[in-house]
Amino acid sequence: MYQSLGKITLRGGEPVDFGVVRAPDDDWRERIVNLFVHKGVIWQWQNAEALSADVGIRVSYFLLHRDGQPFANVMLMHYAGVGMLQHVWTAPADRGQGASSLLVKTALEDFRSSAGQALFLETGYGSSAYHIYERLGFRSIEPGSRHMEYYATSKREFDQAYFAPGHTEIEALAWRHWISSQGLFTGDFPGLMRCAGLQMIGRAVNDEYMMPLISEDLLNPPAEKRARVLTQPETSAAVGFALWSWHPFWPASCVIDLFCHPAFQDRADDLLDALTLPPADRLIAYADARDFDKADFLRRHGFRQTTTLPNRIALNAAKSAFLDVLVFEKQPTSLAHSSAAG
Repeated sequence: MYQSLGKITLRGGEPVDFGVVRAPDDDWRERIVNLFVHKGVIWQWQNAEALSADVGIRVSYFLLHRDGQPFANVMLMHYAGVGMLQHVWTAPADRGQGASSLLVKTALEDFRSSAGQALFLETGYGSSAYHIYERLGFRSIEPGSRHMEYYATSKREFDQAYFAPGHTEIEALAWRHWISSQGLFTGDFPGLMRCAGLQMIGRAVNDEYMMPLISEDLLNPPAEKRARVLTQPETSAAVGFALWSWHPFWPASCVIDLFCHPAFQDRADDLLDALTLPPADRLIAYADARDFDKADFLRRHGFRQTTTLPNRIALNAAKSAFLDVLVFEKQPTSLAHSSAAG
C-alpha cells in the first residue's frame, strides 16, 4: 500500500513526490525491484519476495519519485521493536540534494512512532553516509566499526529488557529471525566465531549473511532445515543460533556452528541436538582462543582440538589485537549428550 507524504523540494529547487510503500504491494513491486537492479541477485530476490507476500516482518520503502518513478529509497524492516535500515540509495544524477538525509530521518521517525527500540545498519566507516547516520543518533557498535546501532532509550536498557530470562523455544529459520538476531550478533558477548558457515566473525550487523540462507530454504526447501534459532517468545528475541554447513574446502566435512547469549547458555545442548546432520566424514567446529566456555562445550560433546590457527581473527574493529582460532573435529557417530551446557 502506497501512502503519500506530500511533496518536497530538492536543493536544486525541483518539487518531487514523497511517500512510503508498505509491503507487500503488487503495484510498486516491479518499480522498486528495478531501482536496485545494480545490486546482487540476493537483494533483488529479497525485495521481490517482500513486495509479493507477507514475510512476517513490517517492510517499508520510503521513496522520492517523479510521476511514480522512484529515484531515492530507504528500506526499513521492523519486527517486535527491532529494525534494520537497508538499501539507502539515490540515483547518481540526484545525489547531493538531501534525499538520503530526508528519507533516513523520516524512516527513523516512523520507527520510533511504531514502538521501535533498537535499529541497526551497515555502511562505510567514516563515509558521508556514516556521518548522516551519526548526526541522527546512530553510533558504531564498537570503535572503528562500520556497523551502527540506534536505541530509543539506551543499549543497556534495551539489552536488559530484550534478553530478559524466560521460557525459550527452538524454531526453524524464518525472516523474523533475520531481524530479531541483530542484538545477538552485534552484542558485546564472549565468542567471536559466531557463525563460520555464514562468515559471521566478530561483532557485526547481520545484513548480508543470513538472507542467502533464508533464500535457499525457500527456493530449494531441504528435507531438514540447516539452521535452528533459539528464541525467547515473550520478547521475540533470538537468543541462540545453530547451523550446519558443508566445509568450502574439505569434501564430506561438515561445519557445526553454535552461538548463544550468555544468559541462555543452558539451552545450548538442546539447540545443538535440534540440528539434523547429514552423512559426513567429520564434523568441524571453531572457537576463538578466549572462548573457554565454547571450547569446554565442544569437548564435552566429543570434539577434540586438532590444531590452532595463530593470530587469525581481529579482537575488534580497531584491530588492536588478534586472536588464535582453535579447530575442533569429531567423527560423526552421534553428538554426545551432556547435562551441562557450555
